[in-house]
Amino acid sequence: VMKAAERNLQSRDVTDFNMFLDQHYREFSGVVERSMKPILYSLGDLVSEDAANEIDQEGGLDPELEQFLDGYTKNMAADYSGSSKGQLMSVVALALAAGANPIEALSQRFGEWKERRPEKVALQHTVEASNAVAKKTWQRHGITKLVWRTFGKNCPFCNALDGQIAGIEANFIDKDTDFHPSGAASAFRPSRNVSHGPLHGGCDCAVVPG
Repeated sequence: VMKAAERNLQSRDVTDFNMFLDQHYREFSGVVERSMKPILYSLGDLVSEDAANEIDQEGGLDPELEQFLDGYTKNMAADYSGSSKGQLMSVVALALAAGANPIEALSQRFGEWKERRPEKVALQHTVEASNAVAKKTWQRHGITKLVWRTFGKNCPFCNALDGQIAGIEANFIDKDTDFHPSGAASAFRPSRNVSHGPLHGGCDCAVVPG
């Protein structure tokens, strides 16, 4: 990306740079998918075993769970690559609008990613994949309801969900629906259906069998 920036942005050729980003991250999605698949398979196997043990059943990887994890990994890779591309396009646009050097702005963003992004991604997908696999395992064994649980110190949104019950095929909060519990300064509007944790970045909430 920095080589393409040096090649295109010295002359402020944003169109060609953005075309490069589009192609690069379309291909990079496959790199992320191949890298994360064995990790998510390993996590999924362990989580499924633990989830099944909670209800005195057998868990672990099976063809159905492997298919589910393949889809999860593909979506995760697409989201990661799409976020990367979008952030970099925005960084360049904002730098140019402010009369700043877009190459320096990109370098700064990559430095921020190196320092902070691994931990953020690890937390998000450890929580999200674990909840998703546990839900899939319980569903396979006939559990019909889930209970939202918080751990440690949480925000007003998560605290309001603590103890709430939802059908295993239902949502705790529907996509694009305002959720404004008591104690929250403003409403939270999720961009996806919330059927298990995490509710937001940094959230470590979980669902348990109802």
